[in-house]
Amino acid sequence: MTSRQPWEPADDALDQFLFASLLSRRQPDAHDAMRRALERGVDWQEFRHRVARQRVAPLIYAAIKQRNLLPASIEAELREAYYFNAARNATMFAQLDDVLQTLARAGISSLVLKGPALAVVVYDNIALRPMSDLDILIPRADAAAALRALRATGYRPGHPEVRAGATLEHE
Repeated sequence: MTSRQPWEPADDALDQFLFASLLSRRQPDAHDAMRRALERGVDWQEFRHRVARQRVAPLIYAAIKQRNLLPASIEAELREAYYFNAARNATMFAQLDDVLQTLARAGISSLVLKGPALAVVVYDNIALRPMSDLDILIPRADAAAALRALRATGYRPGHPEVRAGATLEHE
């Protein structure tokens, strides 16, 4: 029996390729596993489906760019997703900066959580981490003041309140 590497969890070539691609930023020897998986054959429609469902297109693109591993059309799709995510995240980070400055001017401490924090600390590249919102933790006692400060600069809750005051309870 042959021992498997961590990126070789199953006999499925597509799974092996995806795992090896995702690990290749931290484990350069995973590139060999990527090639071996591709040699076994990959269903490109299933590849598109899994990459979209798991929201890993930017990470896969970072792993394969300029390596001539994938069909040109697949690499082009991944490149488009990477740059779209980079542009969206740059806009979100600009908004995050505005929000953090607004909170700081109001004397409210804050802590950035999840997507933006991970993009900077773990991924080292804001284009690699898909994000759909900004999560900021503030002290409960400052919630009303934070909402007032943000509303004064034009920010509004992303969804209508079910009842008056629900934003403070939820957020």
